[in-house]
Amino acid sequence: TSALTGTAFDTVFKFSMEGWGTDDIPLTYQFAYSRDWTSENPDTTYMFAEYHLRSFTQTFLPPGVVMPGYRLRVMGYVKTSFGAVSTASVELSVTPPSGS
Repeated sequence: TSALTGTAFDTVFKFSMEGWGTDDIPLTYQFAYSRDWTSENPDTTYMFAEYHLRSFTQTFLPPGVVMPGYRLRVMGYVKTSFGAVSTASVELSVTPPSGS
């Protein structure tokens, strides 16, 4: 992953799911983010319409939740050819653009 802090719609965040291994290839990948991951029914936004072969991505993100500290969680998913899915996540601080 890239920096853990940044500005919404300005900082380019880079995420990677490299290093995952299995005999069940090909591996496919998906990335998502959530502003309310602690709620009972978190609202998750997927960055792609479906899993793909690229194990990395870079993107702008919206501002995180004001309290505490403009937090936002990004998740990465890796899926085997048999459909088994593993996930990793990181919490970021994404502040609103200046003047917002």
